[in-house]
Parts: sequence; structure tokens; C-alpha cells
Amino acid sequence: MAMKRALSDALLGLTLGALAGCGESPVASGAEPVQHPPVASSVREAELAELPPTVTPLAETAHADTTRTPVAPVAPTFPGLAETPGGPAPRIADVELTLERTWCLGTCPVYTVRVSGDGTVRYEGYEYVMRTEAIDARIDPARLEPILRELEALDYLRHEHRCRAKMRDSPGTGVTLLVGKSSRRFLDMRSGRECGQVATSLDTIWHASVDRIGRLIDELVQSEQWIGTPGQRAALPRER
Repeated sequence: MAMKRALSDALLGLTLGALAGCGESPVASGAEPVQHPPVASSVREAELAELPPTVTPLAETAHADTTRTPVAPVAPTFPGLAETPGGPAPRIADVELTLERTWCLGTCPVYTVRVSGDGTVRYEGYEYVMRTEAIDARIDPARLEPILRELEALDYLRHEHRCRAKMRDSPGTGVTLLVGKSSRRFLDMRSGRECGQVATSLDTIWHASVDRIGRLIDELVQSEQWIGTPGQRAALPRER
């Protein structure tokens, strides 16, 4: 019996030692249980996953630099439209353009459009147009720049053209440029067609350019809203 009891005690001791090595809590009385950290539940993990990030991207936290003064855009200037050669270059606000469409022996629309550098527009209709009255409107003055660049390339205030023949049965296109106190009006009665033997190729190009500038002004202010489309004008009474 004594041998069996000793053998049993030895086996029990081996079992307890194995359990202690595996981290399991011993069953012998008086032994201290091993404390394990609590394991987060799947619900808690899901809640943590839904939380917003605690680090804000640098682009969102960067402070605006309030020490720098905003740079205003530079207004375009037109040295080629100066009142005197080499004089101060005007800006868009310093100019005014007037387009004239003159009468012909048919049903040509007769009207004028004046566009100021501040964006104000004045239309006046006379004959064979839908609106025979004065109408005021506005445009973005910056849209005048392409037209003024073309006038600048033509040296509009100073070029001495030599093609002045008039065709009384054709409509005329008149363009007047006002810069400060200087102005230039040119009435093209040929719309860029051949100007005769006295004209140079530059004169012919000049006339064609004036005709093109007239079309650009019409497009800029959308003249058809007042003069009507060709179909609408065809329905107008032909009596003057």
C-alpha cells in the first residue's frame, strides 16, 4: 500500500507541474491562479473600426498664410492704340467702340451698336430690324480684348488707307474707335473686296479686317436679339 501511495503522489506531482508549465490554473489548494488579459469582443472591435481616424491629413490642418498680400490681376494694355506714338498704353476701360450698319438699296438692317470699356452697350435700330428703338445692355468688358488686339494690329488710329471708293447699292460697315480724346471712324462700303488700282495689298487686307471686326462686335453683343434673324427680317414690311 505504501508503495502504491508513493507512486500516486509522484504521478500527481508530475501532472501539477505539467499544468503549471502550460499556463493552466493549478487545482491544488492554495495555488495562485494565473491572470490573463481580457480579450476584446467582436462587437467592441466593430465599434472601434467605425471610429473616425484621429489623425487629420496635413492639408486639412495647414493654416492659411495671412502674411502674403493677394496679387491683383494685371489689366491688359494696348500700346498700339495709344493716342500718340509711344504714349501711355490705354486699357480696356479707356476705349469705346461703335459699329454702324448702313442702308442699301434692298432690305439691309440699319442700326448702330456702341460698346464702352466699362461693359455698357447701347443699341439703336432704324430700318429693317425687329427693334427700332434704343436698348441698353451689358457685357463682360474683358471680352473686348480680342477685338482691340485686331485693331491694334491694324494700327487703326494712324493707318492711311487709300481705298475710298463707295458702292451706293451695298451696305456699309462703319467702325469708330475712341481712345481718350482721339477717335477714328472708317466706313467700309466694299466689305474687303478689291479696292482698285490705287490700293495696296495692305489696304485690301485692312478693309477685310474692318469687315471682320464688325462681325465680331455683332457676335459680342448678340445683335440678332434686336435686329432679328434673316428669316425674321424677311417677314418685315418692305416699305421705308
